[in-house]
Amino acid sequence: TYRQPSGEELAQQRQDQSIPDICFSILVPAFETQTVYMMALIDSCLAQTYANWELIIADGSKSDVVKKAVSGYNDPRIRYEKLSQNGGIAGNTSKAITLAKGDYCGLLDHDDMITPDALYEMAHAIKNKNDENKPILVYSDEDKCDSSGTSFYDPHFKMDFNLDLILTNNYICHFTMVETETLKKLDIRTDYDGSQDYDLILRIVSTLLLREKENTGAVRVEKKIAHISKVLYHWRCHENSTAEN
Repeated sequence: TYRQPSGEELAQQRQDQSIPDICFSILVPAFETQTVYMMALIDSCLAQTYANWELIIADGSKSDVVKKAVSGYNDPRIRYEKLSQNGGIAGNTSKAITLAKGDYCGLLDHDDMITPDALYEMAHAIKNKNDENKPILVYSDEDKCDSSGTSFYDPHFKMDFNLDLILTNNYICHFTMVETETLKKLDIRTDYDGSQDYDLILRIVSTLLLREKENTGAVRVEKKIAHISKVLYHWRCHENSTAEN
């Protein structure tokens, strides 16, 4: 089961100024999100021990339910974009990508949460690689939580990058962080709405494999994909969620 870092651990992370130059853009495709879920998502971002981030909420809702929830917060790192129409998960995420200013983009579903140490752990995973091996993709372990977001269960402890496994199922899933430059080149393909993250990961892997094949001096694919063996993402289960269904 999930064990949140202690108050002392979180305090130490907040005082760590060794990696302030990595900025994260957290991308959220929203659509008629329940207020309680949107507030929990935003609160989980505000609770981060690593402060260099922006939260981009691309809202395809017809109503103002998401806008009203976001308006209750006064933090310049929270960026709200009302879309002219709903493009689904893929289309709304694609719009958020165009707005991203960070070095890396994290993909966060509109009814889920990240742990308070999520971005801190991501930043350290990136920092621990030298410039040549700077990862294009970073992912973590995850678990599920109930609709109230208070009970955590069914943790998914993942393997380090495994080519055979990723070609059979999207074991990477959440929490996925992608280098912004790469993400803007590849974008999110709306033809794969609902599986857009798997499509993206496969294209990242394909790009790295081709680069490795064409250049004998290229860094091996597994060196460009980092796995953090720690639960950093809570996938909420409710009657309308993929996790529940």
